[in-house]
Amino acid sequence: MVANPSYSFKHAFVTGATGIVGVPLCRTLSADGVQVTASSRSAGEYGLPEGVEHVSRDILDLQGLDDAVGDSDVIFHVAAAVHGSAKSHAEFERMNVQGTKNVIQVAERNGAKLVHVSSVNVEGFRTGELQDSYASTKSRAEELVIEAANDGLDAVIVRPATVFGNES
Repeated sequence: MVANPSYSFKHAFVTGATGIVGVPLCRTLSADGVQVTASSRSAGEYGLPEGVEHVSRDILDLQGLDDAVGDSDVIFHVAAAVHGSAKSHAEFERMNVQGTKNVIQVAERNGAKLVHVSSVNVEGFRTGELQDSYASTKSRAEELVIEAANDGLDAVIVRPATVFGNES
């Protein structure tokens, strides 16, 4: 039972659930009584609370992702290639653009809402101040979410300015 009545969903699927944004998000949702399926590319102990189901899935594996989402009402798309985690533009492109395409497709197939976690770096890219692979691919990912929303997907984009934390 959802303890916080302001939530309009009961089951959340979180990509990138074992990172510095994902772990606290899973903890908060779970504490508020939301059923949480936490997804990451690798299995292990990540400090996720009891009752949170962890599944090892890669957002680049469309079928595996689709199978794992199941009856989730909302997908929090937190997974991304960030500075230091990808070595080439192609790696950023695969994770941030193709991964987002897959998440959108799964949300559409399953009738789930989408919360896409982006970056303030997108604005820097769009104004010409940032020209790196992270900013450009996060910008393209946002464009994909906006296109899907214009086509009827219930979606929102959030742009954290700076993310601090000590989760892996």
